[in-house]
Amino acid sequence: MSDGALEVLIVSGMFLFMATIFGLVGWGWWTSRKEGRNREQLKELIHFATQRGWSYADFAKKKRGRYFTGKVAERVRVYNILVYDFITGTFRGRSFRCFEERSRSVSSDGPDSTLFHVTFEVDLPMAAPLTTIKRRRPLDKLGSLFFPAEKVVELGDPAFDEAFRVISHDEEFARHVLTSGLAQFLVADPRAPHEPLLFEGKALSTTYRARLRVEQVDAKLNYLCDVLDHLPTQG
Repeated sequence: MSDGALEVLIVSGMFLFMATIFGLVGWGWWTSRKEGRNREQLKELIHFATQRGWSYADFAKKKRGRYFTGKVAERVRVYNILVYDFITGTFRGRSFRCFEERSRSVSSDGPDSTLFHVTFEVDLPMAAPLTTIKRRRPLDKLGSLFFPAEKVVELGDPAFDEAFRVISHDEEFARHVLTSGLAQFLVADPRAPHEPLLFEGKALSTTYRARLRVEQVDAKLNYLCDVLDHLPTQG
């Protein structure tokens, strides 16, 4: 290879390297702006919650299915999870909770960046076995191979089975819930593919990666309540 060709190759490699670096920095900046939240937005969230008569706490600890805030939470030494911006109250006649979970991870956002996930929970009228309903993905069935307690449930309804994946510890419960009209509701509702559902204990929840913001609260709670409206009646 001639010296001129080698020089061109080196210069091209340097440009490619710099472009990659700037691309990663730009992606991290864009993502942080999209997922970020400033102090004014946090104040707006707190004001929104208190104006509706809901309770707000900087953090809460979950232990044995119950959440603890304030001085009580400070005394809870062994807990399942620690959550932030914890809001609880009543919406459409149902008790709910919403909060952020934060974790550290190496990602496209940068080394040791913070990942934010928001969860909305609405109380169920009954206890439910662990059951997830989410958009169908090619590798979903692999989970059941490694976790025998989890069973992929298919209803035999092509419209539903091709769009959603149901994984449950109790197939009978999953079928009972879905054949009550919930499956038809999820197929018809444009929100459903983007809102994964989790039944666990006495709560129905949905989780997504973002920050907790005012504009999401009513939308998420309305969706969960609409799902609950399609559950079979007790008795």
